[in-house]
Amino acid sequence: MNFLKIALFFGGCLSAGCSGSSSDNAALTGGVTGAAVGAGTGALIGSAISNGNVGQSALVGGAIGIPVGIVAGLAIHEIGQADDRNELDSAIERNTDRIVSNQHEIETIRQEVTAEQASIHVSDERAGYVYDGPTIGNPRR
Repeated sequence: MNFLKIALFFGGCLSAGCSGSSSDNAALTGGVTGAAVGAGTGALIGSAISNGNVGQSALVGGAIGIPVGIVAGLAIHEIGQADDRNELDSAIERNTDRIVSNQHEIETIRQEVTAEQASIHVSDERAGYVYDGPTIGNPRR
């Protein structure tokens, strides 16, 4: 009967933890995992010791495993988030470099086009034949 109560308690903890933040879920999962590992280890130690009580050893192991599992779960979660942040920071840096390079290229092309426009001179003898009226197609040209 006690096993059923413990299983229902941990099942409720797991289902309640699914709605929280990712760090809460990591702590809860770590705590449940730590409790399970601690209870299993405690039961093994209790059975290995002569005159050892397996049930009490499992409870002690589970009680020790819960906080250890929570801390370990949070630590693993934070390490994973730090790796993700580092990867995103490097992607931002690469994209910033590409943006700066593209802006420099655009400015260079703009300067070349402006210089080319300024260098176009219509000779005086052809000035009378240059058509500057409306164009076919786009009237804004």
